[in-house]
Amino acid sequence: MIDGAKSKGATPIISSTTPNNPFEGVSKINYTPGRFVTYAKNAAAAKGVPYVDHFTASLLYYDKLGKGVTESYFPNDHTHTNAAGANAVAWAFLSALRCPSAKGVLSQYINSSGQGAGARCTAP
Repeated sequence: MIDGAKSKGATPIISSTTPNNPFEGVSKINYTPGRFVTYAKNAAAAKGVPYVDHFTASLLYYDKLGKGVTESYFPNDHTHTNAAGANAVAWAFLSALRCPSAKGVLSQYINSSGQGAGARCTAP
Protein backbone atom coordinates (compact mmCIF):
# COMPACT_ATOMS: atom_id res chain seq x y z
CA MET A 1 0.00 0.00 0.00
CA ILE A 2 2.82 2.40 0.86
CA ASP A 3 4.62 1.70 -2.40
CA GLY A 4 1.39 2.21 -4.32
CA ALA A 5 0.80 5.57 -2.66
CA LYS A 6 4.37 6.66 -3.35
CA SER A 7 4.06 5.61 -7.00
CA LYS A 8 1.13 8.02 -7.32
CA GLY A 9 3.16 10.90 -5.84
CA ALA A 10 1.55 10.77 -2.40
CA THR A 11 3.46 11.06 0.86
CA PRO A 12 2.35 8.18 3.07
CA ILE A 13 2.27 8.82 6.81
CA ILE A 14 2.03 6.03 9.35
CA SER A 15 0.51 6.80 12.72
CA SER A 16 0.43 4.53 15.72
CA THR A 17 -2.79 3.56 17.40
CA THR A 18 -4.00 5.58 20.35
CA PRO A 19 -4.05 3.99 23.79
CA ASN A 20 -7.03 2.66 25.64
CA ASN A 21 -7.84 4.36 28.94
CA PRO A 22 -4.37 4.25 30.49
CA PHE A 23 -5.69 4.71 34.03
CA GLU A 24 -8.11 1.78 33.95
CA GLY A 25 -7.40 -0.18 37.13
CA VAL A 26 -4.15 1.66 37.88
CA SER A 27 -3.05 4.99 39.30
CA LYS A 28 0.10 5.37 37.18
CA ILE A 29 0.35 5.15 33.40
CA ASN A 30 2.35 2.32 31.85
CA TYR A 31 4.17 3.74 28.82
CA THR A 32 4.96 0.36 27.28
CA PRO A 33 3.51 0.34 23.75
CA GLY A 34 1.44 -2.55 22.47
CA ARG A 35 2.38 -4.64 19.48
CA PHE A 36 0.43 -2.56 16.97
CA VAL A 37 2.40 0.55 17.94
CA THR A 38 5.62 -1.36 17.33
CA TYR A 39 4.33 -2.71 14.01
CA ALA A 40 3.49 0.81 12.83
CA LYS A 41 6.87 2.21 13.86
CA ASN A 42 8.74 -0.66 12.19
CA ALA A 43 6.71 -0.36 8.99
CA ALA A 44 7.44 3.37 8.76
CA ALA A 45 11.16 2.77 9.30
CA ALA A 46 11.26 -0.05 6.75
CA LYS A 47 9.60 2.11 4.10
CA GLY A 48 11.34 5.38 5.03
CA VAL A 49 8.11 7.27 5.59
CA PRO A 50 7.09 9.65 8.39
CA TYR A 51 5.90 8.06 11.61
CA VAL A 52 3.55 9.87 13.99
CA ASP A 53 3.77 8.46 17.51
CA HIS A 54 0.17 9.20 18.43
CA PHE A 55 0.33 6.58 21.20
CA THR A 56 3.07 8.27 23.23
CA ALA A 57 1.77 11.76 22.55
CA SER A 58 -1.68 10.73 23.82
CA LEU A 59 -0.24 9.10 26.94
CA LEU A 60 1.84 12.17 27.75
CA TYR A 61 -1.24 14.34 27.37
CA TYR A 62 -3.37 12.02 29.51
CA ASP A 63 -0.64 11.93 32.16
CA LYS A 64 -0.59 15.72 32.22
CA LEU A 65 -4.39 15.86 32.57
CA GLY A 66 -4.46 13.28 35.36
CA LYS A 67 -6.56 10.27 36.15
CA GLY A 68 -9.88 12.01 36.84
CA VAL A 69 -10.01 14.01 33.64
CA THR A 70 -8.70 11.16 31.52
CA GLU A 71 -11.23 8.68 32.91
CA SER A 72 -14.03 11.15 32.16
CA TYR A 73 -13.06 10.83 28.48
CA PHE A 74 -13.97 7.11 28.49
CA PRO A 75 -17.58 7.03 29.72
CA ASN A 76 -18.70 3.73 28.16
CA ASP A 77 -15.66 1.49 27.83
CA HIS A 78 -11.86 1.59 27.91
CA THR A 79 -11.47 2.10 24.16
CA HIS A 80 -13.89 4.75 22.90
CA THR A 81 -13.69 8.36 24.02
CA ASN A 82 -16.42 10.96 24.18
CA ALA A 83 -16.16 14.25 22.24
CA ALA A 84 -13.85 15.82 24.82
CA GLY A 85 -11.60 12.77 24.65
CA ALA A 86 -11.57 12.97 20.86
CA ASN A 87 -10.40 16.57 21.13
CA ALA A 88 -7.65 15.47 23.52
CA VAL A 89 -6.31 12.80 21.16
CA ALA A 90 -6.57 15.22 18.24
CA TRP A 91 -4.46 17.69 20.20
CA ALA A 92 -1.97 14.90 20.93
CA PHE A 93 -1.77 14.10 17.20
CA LEU A 94 -1.09 17.75 16.43
CA SER A 95 1.73 17.75 18.97
CA ALA A 96 3.14 14.47 17.61
CA LEU A 97 3.35 16.02 14.14
CA ARG A 98 6.04 18.32 15.55
CA CYS A 99 8.30 15.40 16.56
CA PRO A 100 11.38 14.44 14.50
CA SER A 101 9.96 11.00 13.61
CA ALA A 102 7.15 12.74 11.70
CA LYS A 103 9.85 14.29 9.49
CA GLY A 104 8.08 17.65 9.43
CA VAL A 105 5.24 16.30 7.33
CA LEU A 106 2.08 18.37 7.74
CA SER A 107 3.67 20.61 10.40
CA GLN A 108 3.56 23.53 7.97
CA TYR A 109 -0.23 23.20 8.02
CA ILE A 110 -0.61 23.70 11.77
CA ASN A 111 -2.58 26.92 11.84
CA SER A 112 -2.17 29.87 14.20
CA SER A 113 -4.56 28.30 16.73
CA GLY A 114 -2.35 25.23 16.99
CA GLN A 115 0.83 27.26 17.00
CA GLY A 116 -0.50 29.70 19.58
CA ALA A 117 -1.72 26.92 21.84
CA GLY A 118 1.79 25.53 22.00
CA ALA A 119 1.62 22.50 19.73
CA ARG A 120 5.06 20.97 20.07
CA CYS A 121 6.69 17.59 20.34
CA THR A 122 6.25 16.28 23.85
CA ALA A 123 7.79 12.86 23.26
CA PRO A 124 10.80 12.00 25.37
